[in-house]
Amino acid sequence: GKNTSSAFIDRENNFWFAMQGDGVYKLPSLEFKNYFKTENQNSSAVYSLLKSGDTLYAGSSGLKVWIINTKTGSMKEHVLGKSSSPGRVITLNKSGDGSLLVGSDHAMMKVNEHGVAKADDVYAAVKSIHVSHETVLVGQSIAAVSLDADNLRTMDTIWWGRTTAVYKKSGHYFIGTL
Repeated sequence: GKNTSSAFIDRENNFWFAMQGDGVYKLPSLEFKNYFKTENQNSSAVYSLLKSGDTLYAGSSGLKVWIINTKTGSMKEHVLGKSSSPGRVITLNKSGDGSLLVGSDHAMMKVNEHGVAKADDVYAAVKSIHVSHETVLVGQSIAAVSLDADNLRTMDTIWWGRTTAVYKKSGHYFIGTL
């Protein structure tokens, strides 16, 4: 819906467009893939993504995780539980044992072939999950905590206060806050 006055492809195959009255746009690739849960293309909002091998996980509202095979395009819906609120899946990660770690508005869960296990000590909105050896760092709306990767029990509180991102490297914690 915009007017272009010029376009070209550079040496790195980026597409550049001069937009009349709206600056310059760069498109790094023409390869896009869309996945829709229904034929009418009215899909739920997606809040988180995780790619692992040929599998793409998409977290949405209603405590749903969509499991997409990127080779075949097949899609499965996995509902993690019932929630009276929107129950957004805000962050996704993989644990060392291959389980899917899910952070939502109200909980932290571990999903594998045995089912869904909820971290009893995590009850605030989970904003970030980082796996570091036998521990899982969780950034929540109230604190950053370290959990045991096997049983999801709290081992330590790293930071009190709203935490938007967590990361650990070489024994150092990196905590994102407002």
